[in-house]
Amino acid sequence: MSKFGKFYDGLMRFTLYLSSIGLFLLVVLVTANTIGRGFRHPIPGGYDLITLSAAVCGSLSIAYCTKLKGHVHVDIVVNVLSPRGKKIQKIICGIMGIALWCLIAWQSVKVFLTRLTTEVTEVLKIPYAPFRFLFVFSMILTVVILVEQLIEDMQGGKEA
Repeated sequence: MSKFGKFYDGLMRFTLYLSSIGLFLLVVLVTANTIGRGFRHPIPGGYDLITLSAAVCGSLSIAYCTKLKGHVHVDIVVNVLSPRGKKIQKIICGIMGIALWCLIAWQSVKVFLTRLTTEVTEVLKIPYAPFRFLFVFSMILTVVILVEQLIEDMQGGKEA
């Protein structure tokens, strides 16, 4: 495997681990906050921490799921196409997917840059910038993965 391939695999593992940590924190915070509310002692700033954990978990898992081709596919019509028709459909959908995620990444960068220093959480005053950066990073990584998969599909690569 090339140095880039090793870096790329390591990057994907990193996003998986970071997303898993975010999910773990989310579950612990929601559980602790719910129990605390029962005793009239919720976690101070619990809502802030829960939303930030959800942002980490949700945004980074998009790229990893895309890499695994784990998103939902509806193939009712595709099943009746010829192999050539399936390949054409896959390429067209790949191009449309890249266009959509490029648009999302572009708008995310715009929001990130406009609100870089101005936004903080309500109670704990934690800046949103690092979490917005993770989202932008994930969207750009998703576009790179989709381009890689489109090239693979155009060359007649692996099946999903």
